[in-house]
This record gives sequence, C-alpha cells and structure tokens, in this order.
Amino acid sequence: MSLVAFITVTLWLLVWLIATPFGVPVPIFEAATAMAYLSPILALYFGRRWTSDNGKVTAEGSGEKYDVNEE
Repeated sequence: MSLVAFITVTLWLLVWLIATPFGVPVPIFEAATAMAYLSPILALYFGRRWTSDNGKVTAEGSGEKYDVNEE
C-alpha cells in the first residue's frame, strides 16, 4: 500500500513538472496535499513494522532475534 501511494505521488509530481511548460491542464502539485495523503499510510506502515519487531529480543553476541513469548 505504501509503495502504491509513493508511486502515485511521484507520478503526480513528474506529470505536473512535464505538463506545466507545455500548457497541459494537470491539477497543481501541492506538497501539503501530497503529505496529507502519504502521512497516514506511512504511519500505518512504520507502526506495523514497529509492532512486528517489538516482541523480539536480540540474543547476546549472536545478533539473532528471537521471540520472548516462545519457549
């Protein structure tokens, strides 16, 4: 989902940059609108990544993570 959102905003910016000098009507690229679109999606993505790694602990010296809830 975050990849699709990033590609959408990037394509919007590129089309706007290319179309503006040629007079093609493209909705203006607004950074505030782009960030309003990306912020919730990226917050969900990084929040999910944080909770996935939250229950894991690195074993001393090995660098390997294991789940503290497993026995």
